[in-house]
Amino acid sequence: MLDRLAEAKIVPAIRDIGVREGLTLIESLVNRGYHAVNISQQSPHGVALLTEAVKQFPSLLCGAGNVKTLEACERALRGEAHFILSPLFDPEMVSLSQGEGVLILPVLTDGDLASSYRLSAISLYPAASLGGTKTVQKLMDEHGIRSFVAGSLTADILDEYLSLDGFLAATGTWMIES
Repeated sequence: MLDRLAEAKIVPAIRDIGVREGLTLIESLVNRGYHAVNISQQSPHGVALLTEAVKQFPSLLCGAGNVKTLEACERALRGEAHFILSPLFDPEMVSLSQGEGVLILPVLTDGDLASSYRLSAISLYPAASLGGTKTVQKLMDEHGIRSFVAGSLTADILDEYLSLDGFLAATGTWMIES
C-alpha cells in the first residue's frame, strides 16, 4: 500500500459532497490520471461515498480521511477503506486497522512511538505547524518513517516536499477546488 501511495503522490481530498456528485467527481479524477482519493469521514455522506467509490473504481486507492474515533475507524473499515488518515494518534485505532491489514496514517511526530507501533508512515497535519520538511526528513533519517502531508499546502509548497526521501504523498481539498 505504501508503494502505491508513493506512486500516486497527489491524493485529492473530497468532503462535503453527496454520493452521486462525489462519484462523478471521482470519475473525473480517475479520467485525469489520479490513482488515489481521500474521502472525509466527517462529511454526512463520507462512509456511503467511500463504500461506493471502492465498488465502482476497483483500481483506485480510496482512503478514509479525518477519522477521529474508534467507531469512525470501524465504519471506514466496513466501507473497505484502503487506508485510514487520522488527525490524531489513537492506539486502539492503530491496533484495529493493523489487525485488519489496513494502513493507518495517524498524525504523529514522535518517531520512537511510531516505531513502537510498527508504523512505517504517519500523517503530518498541519504539516507546517508540525515542522514541515524538517520533520519529514528527520522522521525518515532517524526512524525510516515516511510522511503523508496535509494542511495549508499549495502547489509551490508541495514542491518543497516532493524531493524528500521521507515524503510519501500529499492530500488536500485545494487540489480540486477552483
